[in-house]
Amino acid sequence: MTPPRLRGLRRAELNDAQVAELLAAAGDREREALERRRAQAAQVFLWIQQGPVPALQGVHSFTVHVINSGIQPAYYIQIKWRQGSAPWHSEGSDVNEFSQLMPRPVFAGGGAKAVS
Repeated sequence: MTPPRLRGLRRAELNDAQVAELLAAAGDREREALERRRAQAAQVFLWIQQGPVPALQGVHSFTVHVINSGIQPAYYIQIKWRQGSAPWHSEGSDVNEFSQLMPRPVFAGGGAKAVS
């Protein structure tokens, strides 16, 4: 059955109107999905702890903490870091990827680097 707002249109006009309506609805769904992803991402927090390693003189350690304070899992997380002002994706830079971060638990990971 034709919706009342489309009654009285010729078949070609009707098809064009239905296509336009479907495209608008698809755009609305895409915008709503983007808003949901942004809202979820805003609930993922990261902080770094760093300090000297007592047993190794001249070496500092760091720990990266990530927590998802939302109620839904966060997907496709990348944590990128580099040493000093080194260019990204060069010697001394690193990327950790996680397929998902469930709500509430904390991930802790890190490494050590020599300090000059």
